Formats: sequence, structure tokens, C-alpha cells
Amino acid sequence: MSSTVNQSSEKSRLIPNWAFSTLISFLILINLLFVSLKVNAEPVISLSSGFGSHCALTSAGAVKCWGMNLNGQVGDGTKVDKLIPVNVIGLTANIQAISSGYNHTCALTTSGTVKCWGLGTDGQLGDGTFVSKTTPVDVVGLAGVISLSAGYNHTCALISNGQVVCWGNNQYFQIGDGSQVARNIPTTVVGLSGVAKLSSGVFHNCVVTNISTVKCWDQNATGQLGDGTTQSGSGIITATGISDAVDISSGNGYTCARTTSAAVKCWGWDIYGQLGNGVINNNVPYLPTQINGIPSIASISIPSANGGDVLAITTSGVAMGWGLNGSRQLSTGDQVNKSIPTNVMNLTAGNGIATLVSAGTNSSCAILQFGVQCWGSNIYGQLGNNSTANPIVPVDVIGLSGGPPQGAPKTISPVTSNTPIYTWKPAPGSTSYRLKVNGVITVYTAAAAGCESGVGLCTITSTPLPSGSYIWSVQGYNVYGDSSWSSDTYFAI
Repeated sequence: MSSTVNQSSEKSRLIPNWAFSTLISFLILINLLFVSLKVNAEPVISLSSGFGSHCALTSAGAVKCWGMNLNGQVGDGTKVDKLIPVNVIGLTANIQAISSGYNHTCALTTSGTVKCWGLGTDGQLGDGTFVSKTTPVDVVGLAGVISLSAGYNHTCALISNGQVVCWGNNQYFQIGDGSQVARNIPTTVVGLSGVAKLSSGVFHNCVVTNISTVKCWDQNATGQLGDGTTQSGSGIITATGISDAVDISSGNGYTCARTTSAAVKCWGWDIYGQLGNGVINNNVPYLPTQINGIPSIASISIPSANGGDVLAITTSGVAMGWGLNGSRQLSTGDQVNKSIPTNVMNLTAGNGIATLVSAGTNSSCAILQFGVQCWGSNIYGQLGNNSTANPIVPVDVIGLSGGPPQGAPKTISPVTSNTPIYTWKPAPGSTSYRLKVNGVITVYTAAAAGCESGVGLCTITSTPLPSGSYIWSVQGYNVYGDSSWSSDTYFAI
């Protein structure tokens, strides 16, 4: 007995009391650090994903990026990969939207101009050169931009007059000027007007028109233009069988559109099941076909920097995915491709509902009610958790959280008829809007108003009103809080 006591006493003397105190203090410090990261996390209202990097737009109008930085696409002035989000130099405020291509990213300012950074060897930065940049540069001659979309190695922007301009690689006529010459400054797409939404894929682009049809150009090798052929180089093509589109997303040889009924139609390349119809077919160029058996969809995201998957969020805040899953970019618990929509696993538990998803080439991210998470490949640190290990479940992005909408909506006077059309510039990050007319408030989702991406214009057609004078305003909100109310706008019928 005494021998045992003596041995224990001897062991206790090997670890002095000060060491125990130091260890406890260290553990307390680590705990406080993680608490501080959560408390001081910056609210995020939008995400955009490239090949091996992601970028976030904060509620303060700033941009942060992380992951692969070989071509300066993180925007911090270096070419060193970043394992956690870092500030993009010069973009600490006044940004309303972001879009990432293969290895470049562009940002839309609140004044309607555009800045780009990263890989520039095809002219995709639009600054008049073919040189890569590690910090943002101004796109030449652009003003009045309301939306932008970065493709694989080209970029397009929607102007307030309904026209589209593009710049960058033009090998497959994707600039839309009828040539195959790369353009390092914005160039008008010929024969296109009345555009409401824009999406650039790897080598093709598609738009939703203001009458809810879909038009695409120009590579069509896998039927991604939606006209039932594989004929490329024919200019602007109208997709067959779609007259109710409200949103569009383009990828590597395939396209998906969301309709007014919150359904999804996809067409084009289907080698991984990315059309979502339960069939994998490598050769047949599908016409737009509706995906059956899924809940109402609020938004969709397809990698524009190569890839083969689709992510979506239902109107109830559930994230789903289908298509390529070799890097666990769908987070379905395995690495098996999915030919039908499947719930993203281990995402919302403890973090609330999902409000936005962003699909990258081999990794994905989502804004949740209580944070931002990413999943999939992490070879470049693109999951933002200060590691390059590949987890099998979504992980928290360090220093980021969900946030309320940015700024306030800006009203545009409705048509002075007895059936007014209310139009406003969105407050980025809003998932719904309160429309107030003469003190009466009606709630509409951002998807119903056609502006769930936070760019472009929101539009609601009113029920008939009697003759009289009216005052209207609008407020955006999401699960994190409210935007400011817009200023009052007056009209008479």
C-alpha cells in the first residue's frame, strides 16, 4: 500500500503545479479565441466560387477571398494560397455583387462600375491588357452595370439598358461579337437586348429576357444552348420550350433555369447526372427538361469554372445537389455521382436554414442562419478552416457569419395604370421584401420578385387599384435582420 502511495507521489512531483496552471490557462485562451472568432465574425450576404477559391461579400460591402492564389485570384497582392478569408485590397466597402470564373473574380460596385483581378491572360479582367493582376483593376469604359457573371476565362455584364457586354477568351464565339478574337475590353453582344438575368458558363452564356424566355450563345457541342442541336457559332439562340424563366445558371456544357413556378429545367451535357432527371446520357443533347419530384426551388448554382454538378436551395431553406460528387462537393455522405436531387448532409444541423449556396469546381459553400460553411476538396485551403485536410462533412469558414441585407432597396416609380408594376433595386442579401402601399404591407419572396441573387431589378405586378393617390416603399429582410426602408415614392392613378 505504502509503495503505491509513494509511486503516485513520485509521479505527481514530475508534473509541478505551475505546469497544470499553465495548461489550464492555455485551454481557456484557446476557448476564448474560438468564441472571439464566432462573436467577431463578419456577416456575409453573398458568395462566389471558382476553381479552387471562394469569395464572400460582407454586409459592409467588402470582399474577402480564400483558397488557391496561383494567379492572384484571392486579390491580396500575393500569389500565396490562403487558408482563411483575407481582405481583397481596395474592396473594403461599396461592393454590391461578386462573380468568380476559373481563376479570376470580378466585383460590381454600388456606382455601377466593375473591378476584376486574378488570371488575365485571355483579357478576362477587361482592363485593356492580357496580364494577370493580384489586386483589383477597373474594367475599361463600363458604367450603369446592374449584374455581372464570370465564366471560365471570360466575363459578361448586364447594362441598365438591357444590353450585354463581354470580354476575355473568344475561342468559341462566347463574346458574342461574331468573331473568335479575344477581347480585353468590354464588347457589345450583337443582336441581344431586353435582358433581365445573365449567366456565363465555361464556353457559353445564357440570359433570361424580360419576357421570361431564355437565349444562349455560342458553343453548343453538348446541346447547352437548348435548341435541340449541337450547332455552334450560330449567334443568339432561343432555348426551346421555356417561356416562364426567372433565373439561369450556366456551367461546363450544361444549363439550368428556374421557372415562375419554382421548378427547375436543365439541358446539355449529362455525363455525371447533372441534368437531375435520373438518367446519365453522354451523347444526347437534351432540350430543356423539368426535374420532377423536387420541392419548390428558391435558387440554383452551377460551377462556371468547370465542374459537373448543380446546387439548389428549396424555399424552406434546405440545400440539395446533383451531378458530379467525386470530391464530396455535394456532401451526400459518399463520393458517388447523383442523377437526382439529393439533400446536402450535415449542413444545417446547429446552423439554421441555408439561405444561399455557391458551387465551385470541386468544393461548395453555403450561407446559413448562424454561419458560413464549405465542403468538398480542400487541397488549396478553399474550405477556409485554416487547413488543407479534406473533411467528409461541411466545416465552418473562419471569421464569417450570416448577416442582414446590405443598405436599402431603391424604388423606381411604377407604371401609372390601375395595375401598377412595382420595380426596385434590391438590397443584397434579402430573401424577402415587405412592399408597403398607403400603409398596407404585403410580403413577397425575393424569388417571386425575380431578384434572389441581389442584383438586377425586383418586379411585382400589383392587383388592380382604384383611382387615387398612392405612396409606396419597400424593405428587404432575411433571417438575420432587416434592411432600411426605401424612400417613399408617389404615384397617381
